[in-house]
Amino acid sequence: MSIARTALPASASGDGLVSALLDRSRCAGPIDGEAARQIGLCFLSLSSELAWDGAGRSLAIEGDVLKLLASFSRAALATDTAVASLSDADSSLLARFRALVEAHFADRLTVAAYARRLGVSEDRLLAVCRKRFDAPPIQIIHQRIMVEAQRWLLYTSTPIGAIAEALGFRDAGYFSRFFTKRLGLSPRRFRA
Repeated sequence: MSIARTALPASASGDGLVSALLDRSRCAGPIDGEAARQIGLCFLSLSSELAWDGAGRSLAIEGDVLKLLASFSRAALATDTAVASLSDADSSLLARFRALVEAHFADRLTVAAYARRLGVSEDRLLAVCRKRFDAPPIQIIHQRIMVEAQRWLLYTSTPIGAIAEALGFRDAGYFSRFFTKRLGLSPRRFRA
C-alpha cells in the first residue's frame, strides 16, 4: 500500500504510529487470518467507493483509509516487536538481505547468489528469513518482483513484454505465468 502524505486524513497525520509506519518502506507481517480478512474487506470497500460518485463518498474513503492505516500500523508494531527479538547479527543480516533484494530483484539472482554476497550459507539465510518472515528467502524475492510488476502495470502503459524484460524475465510468457501463479490474475487482466 502506498499513500501520499498529502492524501492522509487530518486525524492520521499527527498520529505517531502512522508517522512511524510511513517513515520508510516496510513489510508488515505476517498478518493473522482475521486481520488479513479485515484488511481485504477494507480494500474492497475502498475500491467500490473510489468507483462510485455518491453522497458521503469522501467520508467513506477517509474511513477506509483510516482503518487500513490502523491495521497496518498494528501489524508493523507487531513486526517491529518481533524484529527486536532477533539477535543483532540476525537483524543485520536481514537488513543487508533486504537491501540486496531491493538493489538486485530484477537481476533474477538465485538464493545461493544472495547468500554468497552476504557471506552466509543458504541454510543460515533460510533460518533467519523463516524466523522473521515465516517465509523462505525466495518468497521475499518474489514478493518484491511482484510489487514492482504491479506498479509497472498500474502506473505505466509500458507493454507487458517490456515490463517482463525490465524485471529480468527473458520470456514474456514465463513472466505471465509467474505473475498469474502468485496473484491469480494474468498481467493483462490485472492491468485492465
